[in-house]
Amino acid sequence: MRLFHASGSRSDRILWLCEELGIPIEVIPVGVRRPTEEMLALNPAGSVPVLQLDDGTVITESVAALLYLANKHSPGDLAVDPAEPGYADFLHFTLLGEAGLMAPMSGIVMTRERAPELGENFTTEAIAEKLASRWALVERRLATGVEYLAADRFTVADISVGWAVAVVDHYVSGRTPPAVLAYGERMRSRPAYQKIRFG
Repeated sequence: MRLFHASGSRSDRILWLCEELGIPIEVIPVGVRRPTEEMLALNPAGSVPVLQLDDGTVITESVAALLYLANKHSPGDLAVDPAEPGYADFLHFTLLGEAGLMAPMSGIVMTRERAPELGENFTTEAIAEKLASRWALVERRLATGVEYLAADRFTVADISVGWAVAVVDHYVSGRTPPAVLAYGERMRSRPAYQKIRFG
């Protein structure tokens, strides 16, 4: 497998999972806004990540890559089987990390990085309010006393949301509940995450 990877991007999630699973992957460093010709040939959208499987199949959505790899290499461990209790939570929080958190977050990131002269505006504030409401879902789940978001164990749901916590808090600081911040820090303190960030 090959991963076109930009540090600090959604491709971090895939590297993190590969470290958790102990599966080898060839990493090809790229810039978030500087796709190579080879990468564009695989993903004309030019977005990161680009995961190329051994059979040539290409996955460009980070959550799809997480679900594929976990189900293929870790069924019943980092993936939750449909027959298991916690399967609904697994799907809910895995997708929340992207659809509910990182997708809207892109509007704030683009404004801050590409049009800082716009500052805080109606759109960025509306996104920040929506993100704050999404944290209530995570906070409610954690308030039940669980350590992880699904199936009483670490799964890709925790990679999806745990990674998003740091990104959202970086750009929208002061609105993430303390329990959610602490949860994110616990997830990112795992050796596999530390290795991809600092190894």
